[in-house]
Amino acid sequence: MATHPVNERSYLSIGEVLGLLLEDFPDVSISKIRFLESQGLIVPERTASGYRKFYDEDVERLRFILGEQKDHFLPLRIIKDRLDTPPAGSIRPNKNERPQPRGLKNVGNAQEVVEQDTSEVFGDASNHDVAKHPAARVAKVTPPQTARKSARPALPDPSDAVGRPATYTRA
Repeated sequence: MATHPVNERSYLSIGEVLGLLLEDFPDVSISKIRFLESQGLIVPERTASGYRKFYDEDVERLRFILGEQKDHFLPLRIIKDRLDTPPAGSIRPNKNERPQPRGLKNVGNAQEVVEQDTSEVFGDASNHDVAKHPAARVAKVTPPQTARKSARPALPDPSDAVGRPATYTRA
């Protein structure tokens, strides 16, 4: 009767994957791995009985996802976009490559942008007049008038009851 050790199979269970990831990512849990699957970041195969089958590629993908979250604080939506569209000429994104934020793709040198904006606002610095500054065009704000306190009606005095004693009910 020949027995085959569990290590000979070509895939890993979710618990085995967790064991591999815990050293680098101590906060990861099985529920986190399941959550990443529910968000579509990983798609492990399933056995006939429904157990997840993770391969080396899945583990590397998980390492990349968790690393991007840990090192760059990126949301899962952006990580998923990067995984779905890797840079040209590479199989997977480079771990050491710092991503360029989406909002700054069309911006050139930051110093050029600052100089351009400054020249648009101030023009030639020697001709600068304080009245031309954008802040000078702001209308003067008058302080708000103090609102009158609304007069709340006074609470009735129990001794004002006409011919009746004050009655109170207990809840």
